[in-house]
Amino acid sequence: MKLLTIFIYTDTISDFYYVATTKNTRKISDERVKQFYENSEAFDMGKTMMNYDGVDIAIYDKERLLVELIRNKRKFSFDFLKK
Repeated sequence: MKLLTIFIYTDTISDFYYVATTKNTRKISDERVKQFYENSEAFDMGKTMMNYDGVDIAIYDKERLLVELIRNKRKFSFDFLKK
């Protein structure tokens, strides 16, 4: 399963993990995960790797994050957009 984590740059701690997956991926059943289905052609655009506590995590860069926040503005809190 291909996953990309969407980190939101804010000083507010979110109650959810935002994860992008390809459209053919099954739904993640964990209630703490907000899943976004992405077109497979655009899935890797802006992808970068981050090491967090010794674990490599695939994340989107700041530019892709901004695009996703604007594109999905109804799914995110306004606080994320204004910061």
